Amino acid sequence: MTEIPGDITAPTKDFRAYYDASQFRADTWNELNLATSRLARVSEENGQALRDEVQRFLTLLEGTERFWAFPGKVLCKDLRRALKKGWFGALAGRTAYITRLLQSGAYRRRAVNEIVRDFEEPESTAPARSDDKSTQTENRPYFEVLVVDDITAQEEDELREGLVSMRRDDDEFIYDVVVVPSCEDAIIAALFNHNIQSCILRYNFPRASKSTVPELRRYLDMLDKESLDALDAIDPAPALGRALKHLRPELDLFLVTDDRIENITGRTDGIFARVFFRHEDYLELHLSILKGVDERHDTPFFSALKEYSRKPTGVFHALPISRGKSIWKSNWIRDMGEFYGPIFSWPKRRPPRAGSTRCCSRPARSRPRNRSWRAPPARSAATSSRTAPQPRTRS
Repeated sequence: MTEIPGDITAPTKDFRAYYDASQFRADTWNELNLATSRLARVSEENGQALRDEVQRFLTLLEGTERFWAFPGKVLCKDLRRALKKGWFGALAGRTAYITRLLQSGAYRRRAVNEIVRDFEEPESTAPARSDDKSTQTENRPYFEVLVVDDITAQEEDELREGLVSMRRDDDEFIYDVVVVPSCEDAIIAALFNHNIQSCILRYNFPRASKSTVPELRRYLDMLDKESLDALDAIDPAPALGRALKHLRPELDLFLVTDDRIENITGRTDGIFARVFFRHEDYLELHLSILKGVDERHDTPFFSALKEYSRKPTGVFHALPISRGKSIWKSNWIRDMGEFYGPIFSWPKRRPPRAGSTRCCSRPARSRPRNRSWRAPPARSAATSSRTAPQPRTRS
């Protein structure tokens, strides 16, 4: 981060880039929610100005949501279709529902395809409620996988379905897929979308991005000119991998290539967790993604503590942590709160009131509870002064 002399409170350039894009996205969804609610209340003759406003917001969101799995491009197309058909009530209801899921983070606990299924009815305004297992609340940690490949929309759907179909109920995590077509799009997505925890670079892809949103283009300024120029290589995957590792060192990177192994080994510098040649195996790729996230999610002390708690010991003391807001609001370690139970949500004890002696006076020493105990007889002052203590002798 750059230092600004004379004004230590002013935001730096790097901070503004992070703040502007995230706040721009949230503000645009809130404005779209207000515009669609007003459009649903006016007559069709007087709503042309509002329709143009909603059209403008949807165009902006289509430029940002392609970097996210939710709402993503699919739901943005669904909203645009509702606007084109004149289903203003459905448009307002769906926009409000998506905005609530984004603000609360509840979309992490439902599969995106289930949310899309809620909107299959043409003019439905509220999501369908079901007791089916597939629509129950998801408690596993959620993340997103970034795939970089210049493919068609149909190939993108096939790729996503191939990876998502590998998920099992006993997987420790749940993820969805984001596909971008270029190097610059990958850099923007990795910095803009904090849900991304793994990245797959597939075959070959161009450098330039088609994104024209200035709040997103600022992310490219975080790389120097030499790193950006390296993306113009014939095979930009190694250069892109180094750039992503520099910007987000925690990301797990995977490479899918059709090049010969001797050409790849000398240029990757060990930045890729695994390299797949010719054609990736969806199951192996799925297991590799989960393994990488599991290694970072591993908590040896907490895991050992859970194992210890299952032993038949006489007393088990849990660690009290005050209030535990960082636990309950976390997207990854809620199982720690569920393990410890309500001890996290207990309120703090109130401090003693003014004038109270509860904290400053010593507690009275209680007598033994043995009922046969009797106090020793009191001795007179004269006896005490004349009688000296006799030394003890051994028999």
